[in-house]
Amino acid sequence: MKEQVENNTLALLAISADKEVHVSFEADKQVVDYAIKVNYSAGGTVKVNGRIVSNGTSLSVQKLAKVSVTFIPDYGYYLKQVLLGGTDMTLQLEGNVLEIAFVTENLDIVAIYEKIPTVSCIVNIVGNGTVKVNGYTVKNALDVVSVEKGSKVTLSFAPDTKYEVGSVLLNNQNVTGQLENNEYKIASLTSDITCQVEFVLIDDPTSIEQVENANKRIYRSAPRRLALSGFKAGVPIYVYDGSGRLVVLKTIRDSVEEVDVPADGLYFVRIGKESFKVIL
Repeated sequence: MKEQVENNTLALLAISADKEVHVSFEADKQVVDYAIKVNYSAGGTVKVNGRIVSNGTSLSVQKLAKVSVTFIPDYGYYLKQVLLGGTDMTLQLEGNVLEIAFVTENLDIVAIYEKIPTVSCIVNIVGNGTVKVNGYTVKNALDVVSVEKGSKVTLSFAPDTKYEVGSVLLNNQNVTGQLENNEYKIASLTSDITCQVEFVLIDDPTSIEQVENANKRIYRSAPRRLALSGFKAGVPIYVYDGSGRLVVLKTIRDSVEEVDVPADGLYFVRIGKESFKVIL
């Protein structure tokens, strides 16, 4: 009856008497294994069926086996491309996972990771207050925060007690009037920007003439030169131009301290915890 066995099925066309069927099994000597080779660039790892594999590793799987390949980018990286036997499979991934239903041949898998492109937000703070870039608190007077290129950015300005936002310049453009609840939102940041924010005391002097009415004086003593009097010795002086660039950093040593600046124009002067806006 051997000739009546097809596809492991025995067909008995007619049974007129008892019949005995003897079945014997033996190891399949035709089991086929295939190799899956995995290569990937720096910036991430790869898992095959839940197990992390090293770059350049070859795995052995049985014919018709189901294989799940997971691609895990490192922080700051993204998965740019996945090749399967030279064919681009990137758009067929679901959640950075490639599902291979049946393995019928040796396979080469290549994963390419790249750094997420970023742009810089340079923040310059004059006066008493803090700035947040997408929730990250800027701690220094001049600080650089990197954000993903093309992402939404929210700049939040929080004046200290008795202070208020005096002005906000983005790339030297005054956007103070565009703030909402002391926030400025950028829908998509695609290039580096400089943010200059000035926190001023409420009803505090902000010009040379008003500073003279206080006990402390800032005045023009010569072309491109400021003179400061009435300030405590040993206190640092920070002078920023209208674009927020630091142009002078020195320490008060005399009762009248002179400061040379590059040109006449608008300057922001920070002395200790006090901030002033002056025009030469």
